[in-house]
Amino acid sequence: TIAHAAARFDNADVLQWIVDTPGLGTDFVQVTSRRKRTIAHDAADADCVGVLEWIRATPELGVDLLKSPDDIGYTIAHFAAARGHVQVLQWINEQPSLRALLVKQSKADGRHTIAHVAANSGELDVLRWILDTPQLGPPLLKQVTSHGS
Repeated sequence: TIAHAAARFDNADVLQWIVDTPGLGTDFVQVTSRRKRTIAHDAADADCVGVLEWIRATPELGVDLLKSPDDIGYTIAHFAAARGHVQVLQWINEQPSLRALLVKQSKADGRHTIAHVAANSGELDVLRWILDTPQLGPPLLKQVTSHGS
C-alpha cells in the first residue's frame, strides 16, 4: 500500500496525511501485507526510526502495532537485526513497553531470536550490540533454536 511505501522511506508526514484523509484513515495504515507485515515491519527493515516513533506516538496505532508479529512470528526487532539496524534495536531497547521484543523467538524457522537472524545475515554490529547490552548479552547469543542449532 502507499502506507507501506511511506513507512519504508521514512515519510511520517505522508502517514499522518493518510490517517487524516477521509476514506483512508487509521484503518488503512494498519493494513498488513499477505505475510502479515505492517508498516512497522517496513520501517524497521529500512532503518526508519522516525516512522517507528510516529507509530508509537499515534494513539490509534501505538505499541500494539509495534508489537505485531508477521506470519512467522518475526517482530520489528527481527527485521532490524537482519538488516544490521542497530539504531532501531537501540530505539526498541529504550522503549520499556517494547524491550521484550528483543528476546522474542519467532514461531517458525526453528524459533529464531534476533541473534540468529543477525548471524544468518552476517550482521556483526548487531551481534556486538547484543553482547554489549546488559539485559541481552551472552545468554541471548547462546540460545539454541528448536532444531538444536
